[in-house]
Amino acid sequence: MDRTADVFWLYHSSRSAMSISRLYAPGKFHSGLVTGNRTSWYVAQTSRFTRDGSILGKPTSASNVALNDTYRDLYRLAHGIAPNKGIGWHVWHNNSFSPFYRAEQDYGDFQHYSDFLKVVIYNLCGGERLAQYVRSVQRTIFADLTPAQVLDFTYGVQQYRDKPLDELAKEGLGPDYVLRETKRAVAGAGPNMKIWPGIDVDIPTAPTSKKTTPEDVYLAVKAAFDGGAHGVLLSRKYSEMRLDNIRGAGRAIRELKVG
Repeated sequence: MDRTADVFWLYHSSRSAMSISRLYAPGKFHSGLVTGNRTSWYVAQTSRFTRDGSILGKPTSASNVALNDTYRDLYRLAHGIAPNKGIGWHVWHNNSFSPFYRAEQDYGDFQHYSDFLKVVIYNLCGGERLAQYVRSVQRTIFADLTPAQVLDFTYGVQQYRDKPLDELAKEGLGPDYVLRETKRAVAGAGPNMKIWPGIDVDIPTAPTSKKTTPEDVYLAVKAAFDGGAHGVLLSRKYSEMRLDNIRGAGRAIRELKVG
C-alpha cells in the first residue's frame, strides 16, 4: 500500500497554535483522516500514523521525514568523499521537553546514517527553556491543565524529574538531568554510533535566570561521562564562553582521565 494513502494526522503543538482558535477549541487534540495532505495551513506541525507495516504506529512529521532523508543523502555523499571521516547531527533541545518531538527521534534509526549525534542536553539554560515550553503548551494544547500539572506530566513522560516550575529558570536543571538523558541516548544508539552530549557554557539567559559557573560545567561534564558519553561538545559557541567556566570542563576531563 502507498504510504501516502489513508494517513491519520494528529495535530499537536506549534508556535502558531494560538492562531488556530478560529478553527479548533483551545486545549484539545484534533484529528482527521486525510489522503496524504495537510487539511489546513494553520497547523504548522503534525504527527502522522500510516498503515504501512514498516512504520505502523510510529509518529513522524513530514518535516522530520524530509530532514532525515537529507541526513541520509549527506551521509552517503560524505562517506563517498572521505570514508574514514565521521558525520553526525544535532538533536534539538526540544527533544527533552516535547513528547511529540521526542517520539520522532529514533536513535536506532539514526545509527544507519550517522557516526555520532550531538544530543542537546543543556541543563543550565535548560531550566529557563523548560519553563517557557511548559507555559507555552499550557496556553494551547494542554489548556485543561495547570502549568504545574503540565510540568509534572512532562517530567513523567520524559522520564526525568527536576525543580518546580517557579524555580526552573533561576536554578536551571541539575546534573542528574544530564546523566539520565545521556544514558537514554546511549542505550538507544546501538553499538556503532557515538553520543556526544551538548553541554551548555554561558548560553545567554534572561537577567534573573541561571548563569553558568565553573562548578556547573564540571558537574555536567562528569554526569555526561558517567552516563556513558563517548565525548562532549561544549556549546553553543566559544565567543560566549568565559574561560573560568571552560576550565570546569577541563577539571572534569582530567579527573576522569578521559583519553
